[in-house]
Amino acid sequence: MADIDPNSETWKTVREFLDEQRSEAVEMLIAGDKCKKQRGKIELIDKIYGLEDKCDIAIKPTTYC
Repeated sequence: MADIDPNSETWKTVREFLDEQRSEAVEMLIAGDKCKKQRGKIELIDKIYGLEDKCDIAIKPTTYC
């Protein structure tokens, strides 16, 4: 699987989408609407968030000369 660059614009856009989806799922879970489905959705979103933790991004040293 490819590494994810958590600083990329693409990942930031994905995070915004996931944040919105997770918030909606939590609201629906609290309201008691399709509880199993909402728990599954939240779990899957949390796993996607976890991909960010698994990436190894080497920080390149900055040279000023």
